[in-house]
Amino acid sequence: MKDKFHQAVFVVGTAKMTNAVLIFLRMAILARLLLPADFGVAATFWITTGILTALTEIGIDKLIIQDKDGHQKHFGAVAQTFLLGRGVFLCALILIFHYDFAVFFDVPEAANEFALLAILPLLKGLEHRDYIRKQRNMNFVPLAIQQISPGLITLIFVYPIAIYFSDYRAFIYLSIITAVVSLSVSHILAETTISFSWDNKLTKKIIRFGWPLTISGVLLVLTLQGDKLIISQFYSKHELGLFAVAFSFATFIPNNFAGVLTQIMLPDFSKIRDDRKALLKRAKLMNNLVLWLSIPGIFVLLAYSSEIIEVIYSDKFVEVATIVKVIAVVFFIRLLRQVPNTLCVAFATTKSVMFSNMFRQIALAIALMLAIKNADLIWIGATGIIGELLAISAISFAIRRTMEYRYSTWLLPTLWLILYSFIAYFLIEGLIALNLPIILFILMLIITVYSAIHVLHNLNELNRG
Repeated sequence: MKDKFHQAVFVVGTAKMTNAVLIFLRMAILARLLLPADFGVAATFWITTGILTALTEIGIDKLIIQDKDGHQKHFGAVAQTFLLGRGVFLCALILIFHYDFAVFFDVPEAANEFALLAILPLLKGLEHRDYIRKQRNMNFVPLAIQQISPGLITLIFVYPIAIYFSDYRAFIYLSIITAVVSLSVSHILAETTISFSWDNKLTKKIIRFGWPLTISGVLLVLTLQGDKLIISQFYSKHELGLFAVAFSFATFIPNNFAGVLTQIMLPDFSKIRDDRKALLKRAKLMNNLVLWLSIPGIFVLLAYSSEIIEVIYSDKFVEVATIVKVIAVVFFIRLLRQVPNTLCVAFATTKSVMFSNMFRQIALAIALMLAIKNADLIWIGATGIIGELLAISAISFAIRRTMEYRYSTWLLPTLWLILYSFIAYFLIEGLIALNLPIILFILMLIITVYSAIHVLHNLNELNRG
């Protein structure tokens, strides 16, 4: 396990960072060629596909890793049948209602582009899931190739497509290219040809495992897209585009951290779930790792958002820096929920994750009330802090009840990170007001180095386990 854990961290981390750089480059090119309103219209595409995908998400990829029979060919064939059926259903649904979606978001001129969205779930449903199966043995190389290849190839087409269309249509065609490449790579990497089968017993297992994840997925997509959905109805497409860019930038680092950690934690926790003491030790170490990764991440974004945004997205988007700071804090706090969430999935107690995400939606209700009063966008984003605190409280109490682990294990680091964020914000604003950039930079270096020491310590402890 020792060598595999370090290898897994390296492979998944490298893949995520490479993919992150590719996305950054793609967004940088698009931001210089398109207007904020184009990003606003594009946001309506991803809100639509995000919600529809969540409504049909039953966690099959997670079950392939978590279940003791997930490696069997028959299991994989049944899983592929479910995924293809889901893709066909979503494709038909989008084709039938594409104009209604366009009218709902007040962009009837984009109806044809909404129709083109239908091809994306169909291509996803045809992907070979062998790269998921290989994660059971901590083999993440196929996953890394699967993640990097689409972004690398799509990057070649970003500039010519953006120049040719010069508006929101560029996002659709780039997404189709990405989906085609992802589909092709999944079959090239697979050790067997794709197959389809049906099994009533397995079907019941998939549904039993997945229905709480479906509800949780809907709640999760409301967490990720809910603010933008509200803004799309009460604000202009220009403001929606600004918020979408701020959201994309602010969540970039924490979401990539979350992706790496979840992919590593689920197979790792699933293998030792029968040893509660060893599992708790690893979960605590992982939680500490997340905390020390979050501390410098928050500081950097609080201190240098304006400068980074200007370099990456151009001065058209500098005004979103304040929103970025708030959303970044929200999603680094959310990152701390990944460990208890993954624990619940490893034990197949997916209802706990569902209830946690239900509490998270209280923030969405507050955001809706603020939007009705036409509040500043920064307050829409800030509601997420309340939601994440409620969500981590809910999952902490659920774990205490089902696994007999102390809820303070998960709740206290969250409270500490919220307090740290407020202190860091006022300290940074004070140093900027006093025109002391050198002191700010030195402080950032000290925090980064100190956090890195703790990150390496926790990684070494995890490797020993």
